[in-house]
Amino acid sequence: MLEGIGEGVNAHATPPFPANALADSPKQTRRWGQSSFLLNPDDSPTLIVVSGKSFVAGQTATSSPTTDTSLLLSLASPISDLSSPNWTSFAGPLSQFSSSVALSASAALTFGGDATGSTTSVVQTLNDSSWLLSIPTSSSLVPTWTQEATSWANEPERRQEAYAASATNGTASRAWVFGGLKADGSGTAFDELWELGLAVGSGGAVSLGGGWAMGIVGPPAMYDGTAVLLPSDSGGEPSIYLVGGVQFETGTTTIASLADVWVFTPTVALAGGSWTQLATTNAPVGRRGHVALDIGDGKIWIQGGRSVDQATVYSDAAVLDTRTRVWTTVAAGAQVWGHSAVLVGSTVVLAFGECCLSWTFHAMS
Repeated sequence: MLEGIGEGVNAHATPPFPANALADSPKQTRRWGQSSFLLNPDDSPTLIVVSGKSFVAGQTATSSPTTDTSLLLSLASPISDLSSPNWTSFAGPLSQFSSSVALSASAALTFGGDATGSTTSVVQTLNDSSWLLSIPTSSSLVPTWTQEATSWANEPERRQEAYAASATNGTASRAWVFGGLKADGSGTAFDELWELGLAVGSGGAVSLGGGWAMGIVGPPAMYDGTAVLLPSDSGGEPSIYLVGGVQFETGTTTIASLADVWVFTPTVALAGGSWTQLATTNAPVGRRGHVALDIGDGKIWIQGGRSVDQATVYSDAAVLDTRTRVWTTVAAGAQVWGHSAVLVGSTVVLAFGECCLSWTFHAMS
């Protein structure tokens, strides 16, 4: 029997990704609301999972505590037993629904999130939520998180459930953060786009480049969706697709339609770029708390998530061909939201997340 969803790892093969049940892992309690990303230190694909909510019997999905434990899982070779992946834990920031992106093969950024309960971030409306991760080249050394000083590099105010994407060329790294909610519980949403520019040095170490800068306004205030960066077909600048989420416009909160996708195309200038809105056909139902990935050939794969009122949790999956602007339904996966997904070769690896009805836990067999 599967006790909820999220302790283990689920692997989906080459598109259209046949369904496969998530499995328990005795090594980690389940979690949701974490952020995650893929690094490649020493050309070894590595999944990093940052903080999030952790399961405590008798607690709800909102009252459960936030963990300050980060996790590392090597994906350099196939996992022989998906029910017991070899996670490595290490200390990190305490936050739920933060935004994390890779900055180089061995460095990453975590920004924002609700850090209630943190001893280092007591006030949730300050400009103090940037953490940098460094993975040492020696396998015997532990990855290290460093919290940057308040207002580091002109960073914006803390926010949770923001969209985030990044790109690097080996000498410079750019990270974009859009939207999000104030982390003070006020329900105030942001419509801002921010970019962070960093330099990449020997071994993937990052140092301050252009710092943080705010870009132009485009979409309405949005949160709890995903940002997917797609490379340009012509070799120019990439495009960042905002997929799903919740939007706040003209005083009304609604789900962001997947039939109209906002796209940001950056220029070479820090925070420079332009917004367009892409109309698509055959779109699946809008959602929040889902996963979305670039799977190559200009295609974006999405799975899971929940409705705007959080009452319905989805298991379906679909692929958007950004060249034809058509969605195609593919094999469904687990009924889950708040999970993590990365692409390694032609395999999507999913982990953690919460399932089923609203805020309660349910056993699945």
